Amino acid sequence: MADPKNKWSQPVAPPAPMFFGEKERDLVKQVNDELAERVVGQTIAYYPISIEDSNFNDLYGEAIEKVSLPPVRVFAYVEVSNEQTNEKYGYEYQSALTVNFHRKRLVDDQNLYVRVGDFIQYGEDYYEIVRTYNDTRYYFGQVQHKFQITADCITARAGNFKVMPAVDRPVDRTTVDSVDGSTRPAPRSAPYPPVDADYLTLTRQPRVTNSRYLVAGTGITFTDGGRLAGLTIAATGQNAVGMTGSIQYQTGGGTFSGSANLVYLTGSDTLSITGDISASANVSASAFYGDGSNLSGITTGPAGADTQVQYNDEGALAGSSNLTFNGTSLTVTGDLTASVNVSASAFYGDGSKLTGITSGGGSANAQGPVGSLQFQTGSGGISGSAALSFATASSALTVGGDISVSSMTASGDIVLDEDQRIYFESDKGTWIETDSADRLRFVVGSNQMLLLDEDDDRVNIGYGNKLGVGLGNNTTPSALLHVSSSDDAALFRVDGATAGNVLFATGSGRVGIGTDAPDYALDVAGDIGLNEYLYHNGDADTYMRFPTGDKIHLVAGGVNFLYAWQKDAAVNKLIFNEDNTDTDIVFRSADGANNKLIYLDASTHRVGIGTDGNPSHLLTVGGASHLSGGLVHKRTAVTSNYTASTADYILGVTSVPVSIQFDATDFAIGQVIVVKDESGAASSSDPITLTPSGSQTIDGFSSIPLESAYGALLLYSNGANWFIY
Repeated sequence: MADPKNKWSQPVAPPAPMFFGEKERDLVKQVNDELAERVVGQTIAYYPISIEDSNFNDLYGEAIEKVSLPPVRVFAYVEVSNEQTNEKYGYEYQSALTVNFHRKRLVDDQNLYVRVGDFIQYGEDYYEIVRTYNDTRYYFGQVQHKFQITADCITARAGNFKVMPAVDRPVDRTTVDSVDGSTRPAPRSAPYPPVDADYLTLTRQPRVTNSRYLVAGTGITFTDGGRLAGLTIAATGQNAVGMTGSIQYQTGGGTFSGSANLVYLTGSDTLSITGDISASANVSASAFYGDGSNLSGITTGPAGADTQVQYNDEGALAGSSNLTFNGTSLTVTGDLTASVNVSASAFYGDGSKLTGITSGGGSANAQGPVGSLQFQTGSGGISGSAALSFATASSALTVGGDISVSSMTASGDIVLDEDQRIYFESDKGTWIETDSADRLRFVVGSNQMLLLDEDDDRVNIGYGNKLGVGLGNNTTPSALLHVSSSDDAALFRVDGATAGNVLFATGSGRVGIGTDAPDYALDVAGDIGLNEYLYHNGDADTYMRFPTGDKIHLVAGGVNFLYAWQKDAAVNKLIFNEDNTDTDIVFRSADGANNKLIYLDASTHRVGIGTDGNPSHLLTVGGASHLSGGLVHKRTAVTSNYTASTADYILGVTSVPVSIQFDATDFAIGQVIVVKDESGAASSSDPITLTPSGSQTIDGFSSIPLESAYGALLLYSNGANWFIY
């Protein structure tokens, strides 16, 4: 039990530091990385020795021949010192280096460990590491988090380490074992070529300066089987060209092409050809359709049915049932016209149309039915007809035809059957008729001027003629219905049974609907309904339209400026510039200076707020902005090599390694783009490589690797190059 006088007892496990945790250590690392790599910029080439591939003396364990792995570019702080020693023949000068490495950057990001015996290249000289020790500098005094690794290096002895363009390995090695006389097998070849050799890789390797990487051309694909596996190069055929169904043909350059003029439709098993078909032999089919006027050698049989007489019908044979011959009789249905005589042994049928025929004269008997009036036939004969008879019992004269009189007086009724007329002119262009029951027509000059129809409950006045009211007897109306008044009195009025003043027109040129005191040329005391269009006078392309459904169009000069649509089962719409014309939308301020409060430029797809001129970007704000909520940026996930576009802002890399291309000329001056390693896997071996287009640079570099886990870079463009912001 603790001493009660002791006010404080040490805990079993001390608490974690409150202000100096992992995030703070990462911040210090990032600052040191930027100082070493972007401010100081001292670089060395680190050559790690491969113990597996180097030759060692079997007795002493010393290296006979060292084989290095590929060099790694490392940023470090290098201190150079020169040592002078007195030799037998004079002085000897030897350079020494003290190299301070950023431990966390080296180990965590580049997976590199500093060892005695490894070599480094600084400038054009090579140095061997002879001593290493961990610096006593710690992150925030935390002994478990070391800050620095220091290596002492001396100039490599001539022949001890050098970069060779090629390495020759012996096939055999001299016997070493003096006991049994056995020989050792030859060491394995170095797995990597020398640093100044030319390298061919599948992907871009920014760290290998002499590397070239393969690029698949059109129709070529690379398949990398991985380490110790093969590289497969495959060529793919050309894709079909043209619309769906188009027949493929050789263009003459070894490629395929297709045309809409030669298409096979699988749905109907039809070959469609637009143009001529030329065949050196026959073209056969079960049937031919279309114009055959250009075909020759075609014969045809008789037209029509059996016994029909053939005649020329505009160059083709034709027959008709109205003209037949059965071998004995010629039958004509219709009129028969002859310019000379028609003779026969006898004529049958109605001879009433024949002239020059005389009957017997003298004391002929009465002709026709009882009551028929007798009349002279014109050839001295007498005849009677049921169409002209007198009934003595009713004292009624019946005429079954037209009556033509200069004057007529009757003490009784004159009764006409339906479809009979009373004519008033010899040309029969003016008449009165009853063409059906309870209907009376008055026709003048062959035009119906008045129709009285009891069955349809209607009265029609005029047909292509004019009716004048209030004009005087000798004034010709200037319209179909011409109503005139000499003062401001009412010209025309229509009253309803339940609501008066349905329609009211005054002599002063005002029309009222629902009111008898209109104040305007048209005064409507109530709602107005129309089917679809409300036009501006004399301007057919300027109107307000109400199409089917809950829609309104406001059109001026043929441009649909405003489109409102209420949807029952979807989101309602209010659309400006529905026709996608070059129409800007401007909201002006109330200061009287004609300033543009909001300006929407249709041609450039830009929006300006508080700008007097046209907006220079997608959104241009001419003044300070205030957001009451959060600002959401567009994020694009990057899983493979990617080319940034002007629509991008945040590029979240979820898989490494990747290469991201940028073209500053496509971006607006000052436009910003963010690259972030969201995978947390970026490293020196799996970097995110940022490469500007062509000769463009990023802070003067042709490319920038992002090698820190969860690292990020903020870039901006000046229209020609990129800069880290």
